[in-house]
Formats: sequence, C-alpha cells, structure tokens
Amino acid sequence: MLFHTFQFWLFFAAVFALYWRLPARWQNAVLLVASAFFYGLWNVKFLGVLIASTVISYHCALRIQAAAGDAATRKKWMALAVVWNVGALFYFKYCGWFIAEAAGLLR
Repeated sequence: MLFHTFQFWLFFAAVFALYWRLPARWQNAVLLVASAFFYGLWNVKFLGVLIASTVISYHCALRIQAAAGDAATRKKWMALAVVWNVGALFYFKYCGWFIAEAAGLLR
C-alpha cells in the first residue's frame, strides 16, 4: 500500500476515525498496531525488526525513567537505544552496499 493510493487513504481514514473515538489510554495502542499493520503490508519479513526495535526502545525508556536520579545510568540506556536503532537502520539500509563495494575492491 503506497501513500498516494486510494487504499492508503481509506486505511488512514479508518485509523483516524478509530483513534478519535477511543479513550486516550488506547490511542497510542491503535497507532502502534496500525503502523505495524501498514509496515507489514509492505514486507512481512521486516516486521520482526520493527517489533524488536519497538520492544528494545520501550524497555530502554522504562529503564531511563527508573534511573531518574542517576544520570550515568540514564545515558547508558539512551546510548543502547540509539546504537540499536541506528545500527539496525545502518545494517538494513547500507549493509548490502558495503558488501558490494568491498567485493568490488577485492576483485
């Protein structure tokens, strides 16, 4: 489903209407599920990466909140979240390019 298709705008309208009809405590859950569904329509095999990234980021956020008085611990959890997310992005976006370039250099 692409952003400029009728199916996307129908999906968007349904999620938008559901979002505003639900109580505030359920609105983020609707957005999370709708986002995962939309991403999964593009490529199901990468949905695991999205879920892992969401779970790790959420866990790190809870740890940051729990360490409210300890700045060093908070920075460590923040660094882990950033390294994980940037690392996953780098791997899936640029790993193929680096492998192809390295193979070209080794020939």
